[in-house]
Amino acid sequence: MGEKRKVIVTGAAGFGGFNLCLELLKEGFEVYAIVRPMSKHNKRLEKLRNDSLHIIEMERDDMGILAAFVANACDDFKNATFDYLFHMMWGGDRYDMDMQMQNVIATYDLVKQAKILDVKRIIAAGSQAEYGSIYEEQREDMEPKAESAYGKCKDLSGKLLFRVGKEQNIECIWARIFSLIGPYEENGRMFKDLMDSAKKGKTMKLSSCKQIWNYMDARDMARAFILLAEHGKEFEIYNVASSTSRPLREYTDKANEIAYSICGNKATIEYGEDLKNPVNLNPDISKLKNDTGFSEKYNFEDSVKSYF
Repeated sequence: MGEKRKVIVTGAAGFGGFNLCLELLKEGFEVYAIVRPMSKHNKRLEKLRNDSLHIIEMERDDMGILAAFVANACDDFKNATFDYLFHMMWGGDRYDMDMQMQNVIATYDLVKQAKILDVKRIIAAGSQAEYGSIYEEQREDMEPKAESAYGKCKDLSGKLLFRVGKEQNIECIWARIFSLIGPYEENGRMFKDLMDSAKKGKTMKLSSCKQIWNYMDARDMARAFILLAEHGKEFEIYNVASSTSRPLREYTDKANEIAYSICGNKATIEYGEDLKNPVNLNPDISKLKNDTGFSEKYNFEDSVKSYF
């Protein structure tokens, strides 16, 4: 049996990052997981620790010395090469430009460090927020119209990734994630809170939920990222989402019905007024499918069941 291929995942303990690590380990990769020190989510990675999983605690602002942290965790660093670097780490208030700009700086530092680490390809997480509040289908060739500091800095990071990646001769891919649900979703997110309310039979107040939405299981996101690493085209942007978009209320009502069939309880949902300038998620994922052969493994009911 040959040596396992090595990969690095930043933000490895987060919702998306942890699901990605699980899929990478299942696929036989050796994972160097970058996590923030003292994060409560680190415990779930600790439970998986083995010869194929190396957990590295490091602040985002230390991205400029990433190679040193990885070297300390790698037994044969001088001879090591890393096939892929998955960049998921991001932080700060989404409306605070100063805080969001720190993520842009970290992205720049990461690409520089990737050269030292002899990384072949970087796959970095972008966001649907780069498109802004538009109603029409989101396509990768659209000019971004981000409104929040978060969306603007995601867009800037993607552009910077490609520019510096080309200078460093490192293949790069920018993967714009839409809305994720599924196992290990954190409290405080709408769908997770809805499912918690359903379990307890509580009331949850929402907007009218008339906006078009798209939910992707985080496990499918992880599969899509690995497919992009192995088959995606370099210096391309990809939408990472499910193939189905529908009014948000159809999702919430359906999830409530599924919850009732599982536990005998459901939430009392109080729908309110329409949002002003709502975000509508209607992504075109034909590029992802055509270039990588991606197809979804988990349907909406599978996602809902993962909360119980």
